[in-house]
Amino acid sequence: MEIMARDPGQKRGVSIDLSLPSSLRELIEKYGEDAITHAAKEQIATQAKSTLRYLLKKGESDKEIKDAMKYWKPFKRLDRTLVRHLDELTFEDV
Repeated sequence: MEIMARDPGQKRGVSIDLSLPSSLRELIEKYGEDAITHAAKEQIATQAKSTLRYLLKKGESDKEIKDAMKYWKPFKRLDRTLVRHLDELTFEDV
């Protein structure tokens, strides 16, 4: 995986090949379980915060946001997750 970073103050950047392993097992072997767990938790929290900001920007109430986030999953668009949940509801659930 090639990644690039820029320093806008110096108008310079650099790119490197990070050579990330392709499986979870290989990632754990290379970086350790604690590091991978920490990285996953940080990324999941970042995505959840992004979804919260999106819902706030849409003008959703606190209750609407909390209800929507009950069905949120990382790396999934919220609307798809909610639609899937609604499809799973039965008459008794309503």
